[in-house]
Amino acid sequence: MNHQKNDVYYLKKIYEDLSFMVLHTKALSEQAFNEDQILIDAMMFRFIQISEHIKRVSETFKLKHTDIPWM
Repeated sequence: MNHQKNDVYYLKKIYEDLSFMVLHTKALSEQAFNEDQILIDAMMFRFIQISEHIKRVSETFKLKHTDIPWM
């Protein structure tokens, strides 16, 4: 199994985190979300993970995809 940490690896991780966030929030009202402290903590963790993975995506890739607001 390939565990090389390159752009593909980090983009996959970002996608997985975003998918998790959508899956666990899409059916919730804003009030229900705000009342679930564990879910809020989980979402904050995912945001932190996404931020860390974005930092590791190469500048070359980011420059080729300027339509994405990287930060």
